[in-house]
Amino acid sequence: QDSTVGDPLRSMGLDGSLAARLEAADLMRRLPPDPRIDLALFEMLEDDDLEVRLRSYEALRDRRSQLLRTMPIESKFGLDVVPEV
Repeated sequence: QDSTVGDPLRSMGLDGSLAARLEAADLMRRLPPDPRIDLALFEMLEDDDLEVRLRSYEALRDRRSQLLRTMPIESKFGLDVVPEV
């Protein structure tokens, strides 16, 4: 979990092939806390590919990113909300 891989992963996640973007989202999920990683994943939520968007959201959720807001729904479950940019 070397934090020096953050720059290449962000680049892959934003500009790589579909396979690279999917892999980048999965790998960034495991990196140490870093707002630059969260911002890249946040940008990836706008990807054309649904699976990239889903993996980016899951990575943000697993990283407990402050970019997500969870709204409790009748004390039964939480709805994650991503603010618009």
